[in-house]
Amino acid sequence: MELGTKNTFAERTFQANITAFVYQYDGLQVGGILGDGTTFNTNVDADVKGAEFEFLSMPLEGLRINLNLALLDTEIKEDFFTSPDISAPSGSGPVNLKGKTLQFSPESSVQFGIQYSHEVSDNWEITYRAQTFWQDKFYTRLYNIATDLQDSWHQSDLSVTLRDLDDVWQFEAFVKNASDEASITGLGVDNSLVGRYRTPNYLDPRTYGVRVTYRFE
Repeated sequence: MELGTKNTFAERTFQANITAFVYQYDGLQVGGILGDGTTFNTNVDADVKGAEFEFLSMPLEGLRINLNLALLDTEIKEDFFTSPDISAPSGSGPVNLKGKTLQFSPESSVQFGIQYSHEVSDNWEITYRAQTFWQDKFYTRLYNIATDLQDSWHQSDLSVTLRDLDDVWQFEAFVKNASDEASITGLGVDNSLVGRYRTPNYLDPRTYGVRVTYRFE
């Protein structure tokens, strides 16, 4: 079930969109591990609920400010037995993951952006934009143990765009991950047969670039 509302205020200079949802999954596919280390897929019942908030403000001509907020809560709702994690004591029996949080499901994330545009001649416009994204910590596996917990991370980007008002030419200079954060955005775990190696996915380092666009009519 999903409910939402879209609203504009102050002579359409402020917009607020709100969505709330509740999903009850019958047979959500998840992965498990057998006692010999073999992986398998199975289906379980799970609840996913949350809300998304989108705000856009245009207080001055050419100025746009946006804020997006997402909230999420997930839970396995039925018994799901799998072999214990490799870090468990030898001889441990199967582990029931009922009540655990789904993997890669951060409880919250925020995106904020601000940009300003103005004309530099009769037919050209320039836009300066800064934006940042932050994501809460999350579990990378259904075990939900300490070594599965991934720290929160963030990324900030900057750009300057010059375009002609006929939308034919566009020139953009950008910087991604401006603060050069070395954050881990995900973590994979290999099968026990190859040592359960953990493979982190790192945020790309600070990247500069120039992009030129020409649109054919």
